[in-house]
Amino acid sequence: MAASLAAAELAGMAEVSSAGVEAWGQPASPKTIALMRRKHGIDLSSHRSRDIEDLKLAHFDYILAMKPEYAKRLTRYFRVPTEKIAIWDVDDPFIEGTDVAYETCLAQIERLLTGFLKGIRSKQRSDRH
Repeated sequence: MAASLAAAELAGMAEVSSAGVEAWGQPASPKTIALMRRKHGIDLSSHRSRDIEDLKLAHFDYILAMKPEYAKRLTRYFRVPTEKIAIWDVDDPFIEGTDVAYETCLAQIERLLTGFLKGIRSKQRSDRH
């Protein structure tokens, strides 16, 4: 959900990818697909998860870790500099599996992403001056 929202927000300005620490080519859940289509008009029906090992992490300016423990893995095992990592604490709605869990997760991602992108834009403006 986070990557698709960021990609929509940053269309043509940045490359956005999604990967997980334990991802094995799974499709988005039906609840995710329906929610993203209904709330944002985003079609995730062809989405397949990718493992973090499939990406060249050094090519990214920022990496969002959806849980603090994932950020630790990124620094420890993948040698990602901590200054490149934004740490969120978002529960995976698949675990609970309810519509409320998915709605809550999306609302949290929307709020966090808005703040994250605002911070990046502010930093870019200050770097130009």
